[in-house]
Amino acid sequence: MVGAGQARKSGKAIGGDRLRPDDVVVDIGAGTGYFSTRIAPKVPEKRILAVDVQPEMIDILGWMKEEYQLDNLQPILGDETNPHLPKNAVDLVLMVDGFCRKKII
Repeated sequence: MVGAGQARKSGKAIGGDRLRPDDVVVDIGAGTGYFSTRIAPKVPEKRILAVDVQPEMIDILGWMKEEYQLDNLQPILGDETNPHLPKNAVDLVLMVDGFCRKKII
């Protein structure tokens, strides 16, 4: 396991040498796509599913996909109980610095 700071510096967060051409990578809590947008161009034959629960982050991911022509990047709006991923279609899950936000009344 690699910590977030170390992963950002070393690029080891996804285990790139172990990925197969038909693997599907999921970035849970993708945010603005720090990892997703870096993984996508390095593995253009793979699908990168970038999941976040904030619509604003999905908008940013969509913009990044278009701006940088990341055809294999698929932003997905998840929710608190379901990431809305395809069934039986995930080979690697990346979750870095993820946490849950709850509104407390």
